[in-house]
Amino acid sequence: MLKIITNIPLFVWPLFAILLMGGLKARKTNMVPLKVLMLIPAAFFGWALFSFFGRYASDSLAVALWILCVGVGFWIGFSHIQRLKLRFDKKKKMVEMPGSWIPLVLSMSIFTAKFSVGMMRSMLPHLQSSMLFLGLELFSTIILGIFAGRAMSCFLKYRSTDPEVVKHDVQ
Repeated sequence: MLKIITNIPLFVWPLFAILLMGGLKARKTNMVPLKVLMLIPAAFFGWALFSFFGRYASDSLAVALWILCVGVGFWIGFSHIQRLKLRFDKKKKMVEMPGSWIPLVLSMSIFTAKFSVGMMRSMLPHLQSSMLFLGLELFSTIILGIFAGRAMSCFLKYRSTDPEVVKHDVQ
C-alpha cells in the first residue's frame, strides 16, 4: 500500500488540494474573478487533450463520444447558470457566484475519475483498452463540459449586463 502512495506523481497532491480548497470556498457566496471562471475549464480541457486524445485520437467512435459528452456537459452547465441571478462587478471584472456544493462535487468527481484511470493504468496495464477506462474518461469529459458551460454562461451574462445597473460595491 505504501508503495502505491509513494509512486503517485508529486503534482497530484497540490492539484487535489487546489481543487478541494476551491470547491470548499464555492460552498459560500463569493466574488470570483472572470479569469478564474474561464481558467478552470481551460485547465480541464488541457488535461483532457493530454489524457484522452493521447490514447483515443485514432478511435473515431471514442472521439465522437468525447464530443457528445462535452456537448451534454456544456448544456447542463450553461442551463444551470442561466437560471441563477448573478451580480457582477464590472470594474473589477468579477462575478458574485451563489454558494453551492456543485463545484466541490464536480471537482472531486473529475479528480477521482482521472486519478482512478491513472492508478488502474499503472496497476492493470492489460485493461487499458477496456470500456471501463473509456467510461471514466467520458465521465470526466461530461464534467469538463459542465465547467465550460458554466463559464460561458457567466461570461455571456457578464457581457450582456448593463454597466449602469450593475452594483459595483460588491465585496
